[in-house]
Formats: sequence, C-alpha cells, structure tokens
Amino acid sequence: MDGENQSSDSLKRKHDEQQQQQQPVDENKKLKTNNEANLPSSSSDSKLTVSESSNIKIDSIELNPTFQDKLDELKKSYNESNQLETEYSAIINEPFKVVQFHRFIENEQLILPQILQAANAIPLKRRNNDLYSLQQSNDFKDYPLLKNIVDFFQIKVKSLLENITGMQLNDNVALTFSKYEQNDYLLCHDDQLEQRKIAFILYLVDDQWSATDGGELELFATETPDTNGNYDAQPSKITARLTPKSNTFTFFEVNQSSFHQVSEILTDRSPRWSINGWFHSDDTTVKEQKFLYPQLSAFPESEILEDDLTEHFFQWINPIFLQSFTQKQIRFSFIRNSEIQLKNFIIEDKYKQIQSALSSESVRKLWHENYKPLFFRNHIIRHEDFQELPDILKEFYLLINSENFFKFITKITDVIFETKSKNSNENQNGNDNSDSDDDNIQLIQE
Repeated sequence: MDGENQSSDSLKRKHDEQQQQQQPVDENKKLKTNNEANLPSSSSDSKLTVSESSNIKIDSIELNPTFQDKLDELKKSYNESNQLETEYSAIINEPFKVVQFHRFIENEQLILPQILQAANAIPLKRRNNDLYSLQQSNDFKDYPLLKNIVDFFQIKVKSLLENITGMQLNDNVALTFSKYEQNDYLLCHDDQLEQRKIAFILYLVDDQWSATDGGELELFATETPDTNGNYDAQPSKITARLTPKSNTFTFFEVNQSSFHQVSEILTDRSPRWSINGWFHSDDTTVKEQKFLYPQLSAFPESEILEDDLTEHFFQWINPIFLQSFTQKQIRFSFIRNSEIQLKNFIIEDKYKQIQSALSSESVRKLWHENYKPLFFRNHIIRHEDFQELPDILKEFYLLINSENFFKFITKITDVIFETKSKNSNENQNGNDNSDSDDDNIQLIQE
C-alpha cells in the first residue's frame, strides 16, 4: 500500500510540475491559454445582421442576354444530352449532367464588386467538421441589403433554368455566401434533401484563379457494388474537375448520382468566394439509399491498465486539458455547440513522432486504398498489419481506444459511452463500481 501511495504521489508531483511550467500565473493569462485551445466564447449568438450604417448598394442585376438568345440551342443540347462547348456555355454529361454559363451576369465590372463588397460586410460562421471546412453566411432572405440578388435568382435565373431543363421549380430558393480559404474543403456528398431539385454555384473568385489554386468542383462517377440490386450506386472515382472562374454559373440536377466535392484550397492569395444554393420542387422526394459499408475486423483492444492511465496522459495529453478549470470550459462549450476543437491537444514531441511515423515508407506500404464507399473510408490499415506499425503508433492507438480515455472524453463532454462488456464496471466481487471515482481519473480532473 505504501508503495502504491508513493507512486501516486510521484505522479501527482509530476503533474503539478508540468502544470507549473505551462499554467499561467494569473487568471487573464489562464483565459488566454484556453482561448489558444480554441474554446468558443460562452456569449450567446445574436441574429446576424448588416450594419444599418453600411453604404453598400447592389444595383438591379440582369442576365447576359446571350443566354436568352441561345435558349433554343441550350434547351436542345440539355434535353438530348449533347456535349456543348462554346464561348459562353458548356454542357458536360459525364459522370452526370452539369451546365456552366460563363459571363453570366451582365455588366459584371459594376455588379460583381458590389456583390463582393456585400459579402465582406455580412457576418460569416465557420463551418468545420470531418466533411467540410469553410465560412458561410445565413440565407440571403435575412438581409434586406441582398434583395436584388434574391430577386435575380428567384425570377430571372429560375425562369431560365425552367426553360432549359423543363423542370417545374417552386418559389423556394436557398442562397448563401461561401468563403473558402487556404486548406478549406468540402468532401464527397450528393446534396440530396427533401425538395432540392437543382444545385448551383456562382463563382466570385479573382481573375487569376487556376487549377493550381485548388477549390475545383470535382465530380464522381458511380458504380453499383453488386448485380442483385441490393445496394444503390456509390461514388467510385473522380472523372471530371471544373476550375472556378469569375462570373461563371454552374448547376446540376440533385439526384442519387450527383456526388461531388470541393477540393482543398491551396492558395493563400485570395479566398474562393461564391454564391451557392438550391432551387426546389414540390414533386421531389428523397429515397433512402442503401450503401455497402465495409466490414472491418477490430484492432487489438487496449492493453493499457487503469494504473498506467495517468502516466500515459502526462506523456501524451497537453496538461492544459487535464485541469478542471479547462475541462469545465470545454464541457460547457461542447454542450452548447455540439462540437469543439482542442488545438495542441497532443504534446508536441509526441505529435511530431506520429507525423514522422505516418509518413515513413514502412507505414505507407501498409495503406490499402479505394475502400468503398468513397465518402465512408478511402485508406485503411488492415488489422492483421497492426503489429507491423511503429511502436509510437501502436501506443497512441491503444491509448485513445482505452476505456479510460473514453472516461476522459465523458468528463469533457458529458457524453456517456457504453462499454463493450456489461461486466466492465464490476469488481471481482460482482459489485457495480460505475459511480465511484477512480483515483487516476481524479488526478486528471485536478
């Protein structure tokens, strides 16, 4: 017993020393440190509005008359699925039908700067998860300043698309500004939601934008995983890439094959601005899709014992996140926003070791590509290759899959995880200890 207490005291001293090295000396610095951990503000969000003092004005917007003049040609090419490539328009039929109109807005030298000025005046919200990273506005209907843009799409653009496609659209058009900066992206998806009929984007990028800047609209071919009709078509590979171009309007019908994504933004020269959204139709319904998901054998379960947990946390996790003050802030923010980013979560030395190991040739040869469906998983390491991984990756994997790591996640999120074994919370006498505080967990909370 004395040896166990000495070990616990030693770990506690180690924990305190690390906190003293990184812990701020006053409350102001403490708050600054937690801001660096990217904890969202606890203040409530107000409705996004544009300042009444703004002098921004958007003139009435007109379509380039070329599209009305060429309406019969466009309609014929669209309905007969003819490939079309002219100075003003393009129709691409593979992997699914996409239409592009260049020089879409008349008098673009006047109108586009006005639209961009409005875009920069309107508050944007950062949207960030494993599917996308970008900034986006509220719907244009929230802003009287944007009425001329709304009217342009609801009346003139809607009429043009109905004439070309023969589709009956209702008056509901969703419109938002999207701003992609360096490293932003939008991964593979099909846009299907109830009543969405046509997806569109009007590019507001600078005139220098090229494929090397990223942000391309990438289109996926689909394939059916079996011949028995048990599963729907799934995205397989990118077969077309469309580079953003200023004042180009791109649209396509939303359906079970309209899988697409926005490639990562590679430039820091200029953001990828756009107006994007959907036209809707009363007769559009969404059928639940059946996808063939991979069946994976599990990696080994964690061999890290509860007695080892605290020491492993000190070795891996930034001590800032082991402080009760920080954990309370994280928990409050997560409960309020349902998401959070914890920057510098892993101690820097360990993080660099992981990066080095993942980029090593010995690990690269273990990756297996093209694991379908594409939007579910693209690269895997098979469970039978687990023992071939460098020790640093095995140790990290076992740590984050340990039962006690999930206890830590519960502590900072209030999310309760079910254990694999119903007896995992029972001691050797069969008593339920689920409500008791483990000594090591108690150390982490302090």
